[in-house]
Amino acid sequence: MRKHAPYIAAMHRPSHARKQASLARRWAAALLVCVSPAVQAALSVPDRLAALSVPGFTWQPQRAINMSGVPVYIKGFDSPDPLLQAAQALAEHSGLFQRVLNINDKVVLSGLQADWHWLAEIDAAQPGATGYVSALYVAGPDAAGTLGHEPSFSWLPHQAQRQFDYRSGEGGKQVVQQIYSVPMTVQALAAHMHEQLLSMGWAAEPGPAGVRGSSTWRLGQARLIVYPLQGAAGTSLYLHYTE
Repeated sequence: MRKHAPYIAAMHRPSHARKQASLARRWAAALLVCVSPAVQAALSVPDRLAALSVPGFTWQPQRAINMSGVPVYIKGFDSPDPLLQAAQALAEHSGLFQRVLNINDKVVLSGLQADWHWLAEIDAAQPGATGYVSALYVAGPDAAGTLGHEPSFSWLPHQAQRQFDYRSGEGGKQVVQQIYSVPMTVQALAAHMHEQLLSMGWAAEPGPAGVRGSSTWRLGQARLIVYPLQGAAGTSLYLHYTE
């Protein structure tokens, strides 16, 4: 039976004001009982993302990328509301998320529905908040028993925070899909990864067609695709690894 990596539980740092922490706890609990409307559930994943509507939100054009055969859909937004209020509004109007992580000036919402992992990262901005919603396909058989070794991602910056981790076995290969939040610009992160990967023996390869900003690497039988997405408070990094 296929297993999914556990979601990160709700977390509140002591540096937050008590009032903010209390508000975050109240709406985080409400997330657990959110049920998506039947009309939205009947839509395809890209149509459901395109149909997201939250009062006051301004949406950016939706993007579709292909990470070595794995579809990812991403849609950015801006909100005039403060961070926690914007995150609460998104959770309540989407019905997509079951978990919340609140750290400093960022809120991360996540949920798993019908073999798709939904993720939203919301950052505080002046004024209001900004962020994105993404949907990542995670269907596939369980990878238990197929791992020859644990892949090392030590080339990542030490401050990278993993938001999602999914592993599966497809055609006798190990597949790892992860998403990280990194408090660096896309340019700084790309330079760091390039230097570290080269020093560890990885060789750059032509990337997937139509995925601007991604980079592809190979080391022996291992293949790595990374796709950084700039946010207000850093970069979200999509990682696809096969071996």
